[in-house]
Amino acid sequence: MENQYKQRVAVCIASIALSITFHPITSPSVRAAEADKVVAALIEEAKKEGRLMVYGASSLTEAVPIVRKFEQKYPFIKVDYQQALGETNANRIMTEAKAGRYQADVFTGKLRAALVLKGQGLLARYKSPESKFFREGFLDPEGYRAAIYLSIFVIAYNTKLVNPQDVPKKYEDLLDPKWKGQIGLNQYEYDWFTGVLEAMGRAKGIAYMEKLSEQRPVLRDSASLSAQLLAAGEFPLGTMYVHSAARMRIKGAPVDWARFDFPAPTNLTSMSILAKAPHPNAAKLFYDHFLSRDVQEMLTTMGRIPSRSGVRSDLPEGTKLFLITERFATDEVVERNMKEFDRIFKKG
Repeated sequence: MENQYKQRVAVCIASIALSITFHPITSPSVRAAEADKVVAALIEEAKKEGRLMVYGASSLTEAVPIVRKFEQKYPFIKVDYQQALGETNANRIMTEAKAGRYQADVFTGKLRAALVLKGQGLLARYKSPESKFFREGFLDPEGYRAAIYLSIFVIAYNTKLVNPQDVPKKYEDLLDPKWKGQIGLNQYEYDWFTGVLEAMGRAKGIAYMEKLSEQRPVLRDSASLSAQLLAAGEFPLGTMYVHSAARMRIKGAPVDWARFDFPAPTNLTSMSILAKAPHPNAAKLFYDHFLSRDVQEMLTTMGRIPSRSGVRSDLPEGTKLFLITERFATDEVVERNMKEFDRIFKKG
């Protein structure tokens, strides 16, 4: 009996030893070496491709330095950067796909445009090694997109027209009678509207917007025009992207923004690789490049708010964000909120 027991113990010990032998723990150095091999293979394939076509939403002022840095790192890849709004780029990609022409490798634009392309089967999956540095919500879990920077809505003000003690501290302060006819608003500010509605709770948000409309905000044709007019003093307050306010302030314009203890509506500008990219390996290198710490830090010098964790920006620490995620970017939600915005703020 004792011998049988010893035999069973010996078998168990041997099984454990085999288990340990056949399931080794991969060290960080081994994982790093494996990652280097993957990158080396990408580079070799990208050398054969030699080109890259980007349909990008970023302005040339922003994109050119980033592209140059990429071409310096990979001198064997020539980048053709085509700039347009995300929606315009998405429509171009779909039109080309219907004609059987596939020119673009990489797309950047607002989340909604990326969702349209994904729904058409025009995006490829790619999980960048840089992805681990991005928080949940900034990456598509299936690998179809990554947020390259954030566009955060704030209430900006002209520092020559608004005394420090009068700077609004919360959205409700905009309902003060002294601001009647004094608030600038882009007449297509649907994303800001969506973010505030959903962050407040839809019923409360609609009630708030109805009251805000009674303040007779000054509607203008675009976000950039509204920002310029605020800086010029046409009105003291207005909605604005925080990066626009930061850039204006850097250039000496009398612009700052109110710091609310309320989640700021936030658009995600995403990057994706096209499913039938002619240069897929060069596209992956560019994708990794844009998500890298170096490029994300470059974005801060342009007034942008990077999406990578650990990169400092003009955004005050502790700022609460309300991400306009896929749930709020569907056709149904977008169309409903566009109709509500028009009903409330464009009464004739």
